[in-house]
Amino acid sequence: MASKKKEELLQPEVQTQAQPAAQSTYSAEGLNSRADVEKAMANVSYRPGQQVTDAADALKQWQQNRPADYQSSYQDKINSLLGQLLERENFQYSYTRDPLYRQYEQLYTQNAHNASADAAAQAAALTGGYGSSYATSAAQQAYQQQIGGLASAIPTLYNLALDTYQSGGEELVNRLDQLNGQEQNAQTLYDRQLQDYYTQLQQKGEAYNDAYAKDYGQYQEHLNRLDTLHGYYTAQEQAQASRRQQTFNGIMTVLGVIGDAIQLAISGTTGLGSPPASARWRAAC
Repeated sequence: MASKKKEELLQPEVQTQAQPAAQSTYSAEGLNSRADVEKAMANVSYRPGQQVTDAADALKQWQQNRPADYQSSYQDKINSLLGQLLERENFQYSYTRDPLYRQYEQLYTQNAHNASADAAAQAAALTGGYGSSYATSAAQQAYQQQIGGLASAIPTLYNLALDTYQSGGEELVNRLDQLNGQEQNAQTLYDRQLQDYYTQLQQKGEAYNDAYAKDYGQYQEHLNRLDTLHGYYTAQEQAQASRRQQTFNGIMTVLGVIGDAIQLAISGTTGLGSPPASARWRAAC
């Protein structure tokens, strides 16, 4: 029974998990005495297994893959457009500073002069070629009609300038919306990459913790096995010492009986008054 128990204690530590795992590097083979066990206990130390080392390397390598801090490719443009919108002055219109009005003015003035000249020529033809107040009046009337058209164009020019101002603001807003959309898409993509990094980081961290827990558990099992084996050998030694003591005591008893019998045979008495032969034997020993 004791031999069977010893064989069980000396069995190499094997994995009992359902999932395949690396063979334990701890063994109690060759430990055939308490001294062997005590020497093994003094020299034993935790040694990370290959799975722990691989998991640690994978974790360290992945930690170096963290995405760099987010750098916007659109924020400067967004800030610029936003500044243009905020710095836009309120709409103001002065036809005297309107380049298009000056073009209109040149055109209408030229047309007025031409109309005045035509009217004067026609009036002179009617009067036989002589100048008259009629011709002058006709020329002035024709001039005023053309110039009056310039004044009526001012509301049109005002509306055109207002449309241009509003269109410019709307264009800035549209461009800003587009850039904001691109910025949001870029930020979302970065957030996904960062989330993926941390997800895999957690997975690799858990893989390392699991590998370490299993590996260190094997080390603890080995220590327990050594402790049990030490107790086994100690008990065996104590049992052997007890058996030796019992054997010695038995021999001493037998020798005492034999000595008493010899004494009786020689003296023909029971040896009363003198120490028994067993006592003398022990004294001689």
